[in-house]
Amino acid sequence: MERLGGMDRDGLAGERDFAKALSWYQKAADHGNATALASIGWLHYHGLGVKQSFQEAERYYRLAAEKGNAEGMNNLGHLYREGHGVEKDLAKATEWFQKAADKKNVWAITSLAHLYFGGEGVERDPAKSLKLLRHAAELGHAPAMSDLGLIYLEGSNVEAALDVSSFYFAGAGVKRDSAKALAVLKKAAGEKNVLAVRALGHVYYEGKYVEKDYKEALKWYRKAAELGDADSMLSLAAMYTGGHGVEKDEQMALDWIRRAADTGNARAKELLKRRMP
Repeated sequence: MERLGGMDRDGLAGERDFAKALSWYQKAADHGNATALASIGWLHYHGLGVKQSFQEAERYYRLAAEKGNAEGMNNLGHLYREGHGVEKDLAKATEWFQKAADKKNVWAITSLAHLYFGGEGVERDPAKSLKLLRHAAELGHAPAMSDLGLIYLEGSNVEAALDVSSFYFAGAGVKRDSAKALAVLKKAAGEKNVLAVRALGHVYYEGKYVEKDYKEALKWYRKAAELGDADSMLSLAAMYTGGHGVEKDEQMALDWIRRAADTGNARAKELLKRRMP
């Protein structure tokens, strides 16, 4: 019955019929279906098939939430965040969003990210916000992917840039698009974000998402090395050792290992010990 309501609400069985959807949802709710209760609340909130009432929406959302329904929990969080049908209370909003997020509700996870990013009712924590957005995007939530992109574009956050590119490469939450992924990384690299520069080296060296191109890999590893990145120096050493994109040159490889060791890199120091007589 709840599914029949969804079909009428979304127009999957013909034209959208919210009154009919409400009827099906009510029948399902009478049998204890928590999803139907949340859906009735949604119709009341938007005034579809019934007179709009935030108070009725709150009542049905709460009934659904009390039955453990994540959608009801998330929507209650929204009501408390906006002050719709209840007194605005960001602490309660956070509490309900968290309960829904614990059930992997992607909308709630994204809403929590917004609260932490803006410091709404919680201590501002951009790092936690990014972590939450990553989680929602990994669960396939496209709006979270978009938010990550906006954080990157507005704040030049290199972690967000790396996430955005990785999602486009892998097609996680968005359509796979290697060109967009590369564009995001190159924008960050242009701002001398060493992690993005190194990542471009890896992308071209590994050839997992784009055609393998050792010359491009060499170029980006050099740029990262010039920015003081020891890992890229070691990647250059490996390329000279193996003759990948360059002539084999053990002396050049050793020079790069020395430069990496001079930065204090433990792995480079160990490699240097092994190569010294």
